[in-house]
Parts: sequence; C-alpha cells; structure tokens
Amino acid sequence: DTSGSHWHLISQCFAEVKAIFEAVNPQKVYVLQGDTELADEQMFENASEIDYVAKGGGGSDFRAILERAREIDSTATIFITDGDGNWPDEPIPKLITVLVGHYGGPDNVPYGDVIEVRE
Repeated sequence: DTSGSHWHLISQCFAEVKAIFEAVNPQKVYVLQGDTELADEQMFENASEIDYVAKGGGGSDFRAILERAREIDSTATIFITDGDGNWPDEPIPKLITVLVGHYGGPDNVPYGDVIEVRE
C-alpha cells in the first residue's frame, strides 16, 4: 500500500520487505505498489537487487493491487498497509496483512492473518 495515508512510512516498509526476503530466502519476491490502482510491479530473485522508488501517494483502494497478488498465486502474500481502504470482496488466499502507522486495528482487515506493528 503506497497510498498517501502512510506515505511517511514507505521507506520503512521497503526495508521490511528486504529484511523478510533476506530472512526467508525465497526463490523470488514480487513487490507490488499501489494506491487506487497498481502503480508498479517488480520481481526480484535476490534481496540485494531491491532498489526501489516509491510510486503512488494517492487514495486508498486495495482491490487492484490485491487482485494482482491473487493472479501471481504465490506461496504467501504479505500486504503492508495502514488498513484504511477498500478491500476485494473475495478473500485473497494466504494473505498476511501487516498493519503499520495509525489505523483502526485488525477489525479493519476483513480476512487473512494480521500482524500489528505499533510506532
């Protein structure tokens, strides 16, 4: 989620993506960015390749980015967000939502597992 509501946390979110990649060491990682639409998609095979420029900064509608995550059909989808936005009606398989920043809590997440990160 690269919407404006938690734009100030984007660099921290990308650092967490890289740390997860280094810790888990998967074959590849897709990094999707979006606000009201999918703004960017990149695939990395090594954590050291991650060199990003944040794209988005607008409103919050998670449907396009999460529907793209569904199409990728990965082992897991880790979605870093403040949770304030529109969610797809149909649950995203294997979704782990990491809530950061100021948000309404896990009740804002309609499905999947939730990890809360407090500032």
